[in-house]
Amino acid sequence: MFLKKLKKQTKKLKKRKKNNFRYFISIFIISAVIATGFFVYAQTINKNPQILPIIEKPPLNNVQSHQQTLDGGLFSATFTDGFSSQAWLDVGQTDLYFDWTGTNLLFPLSITTKEITTQDPLISEELVQISTDKSQEDSILSLPEITELVIKKNPKQVVITSINGSNSYMIGLTQEKAFEIWEYKTTEKNLKLLLGKTTEYAGHLALLSRHDNVFVLWASYFTLAYRIDDNNVVKDLSDSFGWRISSNNLVKLYEIDGFVYIVNEGGSIIRYNDEINVSIDQEFWFTYQPESLEIIDNYLIAKVPKGGTKIYQFEDRGFNLQGTRQVVSKKVNFSVKNIGAAQISNIDAGVENSDTKYFLSNDGGLNWQETTPGQIVIFSNQDDANDLRWKIVITPDNGIAHETPYLSSIHFKYWHRR
Repeated sequence: MFLKKLKKQTKKLKKRKKNNFRYFISIFIISAVIATGFFVYAQTINKNPQILPIIEKPPLNNVQSHQQTLDGGLFSATFTDGFSSQAWLDVGQTDLYFDWTGTNLLFPLSITTKEITTQDPLISEELVQISTDKSQEDSILSLPEITELVIKKNPKQVVITSINGSNSYMIGLTQEKAFEIWEYKTTEKNLKLLLGKTTEYAGHLALLSRHDNVFVLWASYFTLAYRIDDNNVVKDLSDSFGWRISSNNLVKLYEIDGFVYIVNEGGSIIRYNDEINVSIDQEFWFTYQPESLEIIDNYLIAKVPKGGTKIYQFEDRGFNLQGTRQVVSKKVNFSVKNIGAAQISNIDAGVENSDTKYFLSNDGGLNWQETTPGQIVIFSNQDDANDLRWKIVITPDNGIAHETPYLSSIHFKYWHRR
């Protein structure tokens, strides 16, 4: 009896295992078919990528929502122009003034110059005043505290300027690749370190006392600049200077009507308006390389090689802001095709006191679509649209002014089909 039950249970167990095996085989076959289908589909997609169509709709300021739609169907790329040259500008259509020194696009200078053939007695008198001012600086250097500081530091260069409206002086001491700015108060006979900087490149130091601050310039391959106010607060201005201002030349600093003039030993004259730099030496039409340059009031005194002096009277009114001007780019999308959308994602500019309009085109400027920085433009024509360009049109509020609208760099993103 027992053996019959055992045999019966054994037969049931074998039958259950057989059924389970058949069930497992079925599941395995189904899974293999599904996996094979996915593999074939993936290979098809890789060979023939599908591009989701973009539905044209009005541009929105919500970049995130557009980003999801665009990334679902288009490949993205970026472009940046820092205006270190005019390589990406359509110079035939651009009438904004390009300044190579400050690498800015701005409105043109408003400067009149006239050479004076005979020396005016007033000019001679002012030239004498320069020597007088220099002797006063020499007397400051003889003060015991300053003498001790100079001996201790053993500097390569010493520059000094008085602080307007006080009994204080700024003293600059330099080494090959470093400089320090000290304040000396005559009433307290106290020296205080305000600024110390170690630099990557050798340079020369210049100081200029202004009505409420002292301007510090480190003339070097990469020029540095600082402003020290009446409370000895130091502000770094170096971003407005950079690579093309001086190149390790000795410099002299002057101020006339709010402009700072940086006169390089190499003959260049840079004007700084507390925001941007622009070269103005071309306004004097030098046909020679000056041995030295001095500015006294509104006169420029240039020493001519092999003897002689030329004097130029000039009036610097700032910038001519009359009319509307524009900048237009060349093609910036390289070899990619079918530009579907674009966005001016960032722009470094000073255009506050002006009416500024921004445009994008994907067909080489045949059709322009107005936009604003941060807004995505989705082009209606996306087939064979292979020439992406940008344009900025500026109308200032003022006719002639100390400040100008300017553009320093532009960065944008665009989307295209492959």
